Amino acid sequence: ICKTVVSGISNLEQNLQEISMTSKVDEFTEVDYTLVSPPDITAITMDMNCKGEFYSLAHRAEFPKPPPPMDLGASADRMLYFGLSQYLFNSAGFAYHTSDALKCVVNDQMLPKDAPLHLNISSLAIMMPKLRKMFPDLPVELLIASREPPSLFMAAGNLSLCVDAAVDVVAVWPNSSQAFLFSLDVNVSLTTKLTIDADKLHGILALDSFKISELKSAVGSVPVMAFQLGMKFISEKIVIPKVNGRLLKGIPLPMMKNVRLVNAQLLNKEVRSDFPGEFENNDKLFVG
Repeated sequence: ICKTVVSGISNLEQNLQEISMTSKVDEFTEVDYTLVSPPDITAITMDMNCKGEFYSLAHRAEFPKPPPPMDLGASADRMLYFGLSQYLFNSAGFAYHTSDALKCVVNDQMLPKDAPLHLNISSLAIMMPKLRKMFPDLPVELLIASREPPSLFMAAGNLSLCVDAAVDVVAVWPNSSQAFLFSLDVNVSLTTKLTIDADKLHGILALDSFKISELKSAVGSVPVMAFQLGMKFISEKIVIPKVNGRLLKGIPLPMMKNVRLVNAQLLNKEVRSDFPGEFENNDKLFVG
């Protein structure tokens, strides 16, 4: 029995050492699961307090908000529980924003023929006629970039992602140089659905609300409402699918060697957290 106990302890120690504490997510970010305190081991449980924060590979910087306290409670219905707060996901938004990863260029070749708005001067001139004389028959591109890190909120079992982006609308001359036309502020709210497999957490986004306003213009007043439908279409058909393609690749979870999750479930639990100058409800996501 003593040999078995010693062997079990040695194997546990080795397995703990082999947990991947820092995992590369993609070419822009990594996620850090470093232990922030020694494991709390009792006769029937073992609790591990891991960091759970995303970092930019190009500009490693701490997420500028404190992590909330985490309590998995005393439930024993399943063998293994992970606790994830919105802190993890918001640190991801911060890391991708500081990596300049939340950018894309959209041109007319990317749109279907039945799109309500086409990216050329002929289409824009229907709403802004003077563009036809200033930039005759030129193609148009949208330069899309986040203005602030995206923010994810968990409440009542729902996950919502809020994104504030700038869209620069430019005409492209035959020599590939660009002429700035105008810039729009785009505020988007998205519902977020999470799934889990053996060792990764995956997500998919769907558009909930969409609002645009004028930021600045080099061609006079912009009829914002006339562009609302076309910009919403581009978000749903081009931008969001590109983001979902990344999210489906998944976030690696801190797993021991030869351990895989089986019949995992995602559960929400609301707790209250107290920080200096801040009091809020925070939902925690549990993987069990």
